[in-house]
Amino acid sequence: VASQAKASGKPLGIYHWLSPGISGASQADYFIANSGEFFEIANPILDCEQKGITVAQVNDFVDRIKAIKGVSTIIYTSAGAEDFNVTWFNGSTVPSKCGLWLAGYPYLAGTQHQIQDWTVQNMPYSIAPWSSLVGWQFSSDPIDRSWFYAEKENWLSLTKPNNTNTTKKEIEEDE
Repeated sequence: VASQAKASGKPLGIYHWLSPGISGASQADYFIANSGEFFEIANPILDCEQKGITVAQVNDFVDRIKAIKGVSTIIYTSAGAEDFNVTWFNGSTVPSKCGLWLAGYPYLAGTQHQIQDWTVQNMPYSIAPWSSLVGWQFSSDPIDRSWFYAEKENWLSLTKPNNTNTTKKEIEEDE
């Protein structure tokens, strides 16, 4: 699928699920070693949802990717999952180094059903301690659906060495 996306000129992200009990640096080394050519053309994304992971692991992973590849990582996490969520990053340096792709699934007004179309909704979740957002996964039913707040050229520029993943949508806390 990645080869097809690349051939069609679509922007890419490469994804790593952070596992508990293994150092962030070791996982970053594994991620780099197994990402092949795609690391040079796709944004690294770190999924931070698993019960038992720590902010220290996330920080070690992010720092290792930056040291070896010269690029910043986008953090994918939940708006409010019990095991690990955006609030766990309060007081850490991760938000200043990484973009945020937030998963949060609002229901249609008056229902218990997730949004089923691509209609842009107002972002109802706090993203603190981040001040801006790279993407929002707003539905997982029947498939994952996300909005990304970057034009193609901006997304592609994030894969360049020494990026800071700064092409993000500013979110007003009172929206």
